[in-house]
Amino acid sequence: MKRWRIVAGLCLATCAAAWVWAQSETSQEAVKDELVKMERQWLEAETKGDLATLDRMYADDFIGTTPDGHIVSKGDVVPSAEMEGQPRLPHSTLKESVVRVWGTTAVVMGLVAVGDATPPGQLRFTKVYLKRDGTWKCVAM
Repeated sequence: MKRWRIVAGLCLATCAAAWVWAQSETSQEAVKDELVKMERQWLEAETKGDLATLDRMYADDFIGTTPDGHIVSKGDVVPSAEMEGQPRLPHSTLKESVVRVWGTTAVVMGLVAVGDATPPGQLRFTKVYLKRDGTWKCVAM
């Protein structure tokens, strides 16, 4: 009788662990999809000069580096209101992305194809996101 209870308890614990793991995997995929969608929104906002979207995407304490090594802040990557509606990038497409999520922290690495540039080019990027107040914000790039 005791052995049956132990076996039943182990089966129940295994099933519960499997269910939790499956739920975790599902939520991880949803977060990854959300962040890839945000990357596409970023490219569209850069193409259209949509400052409101860019302002929402970057954290106030954002820090980044330019290709030539300069350190930039949110004020450097989200232009002033006079630039509203002016494209900052030619039409670009997210070609590759890899997302890793650790709780409320995520890293997105990707490849962007810049289609309308002369000559067309590619841009590799790495971004760090934090989830703050229920919203993912880019804190570093």
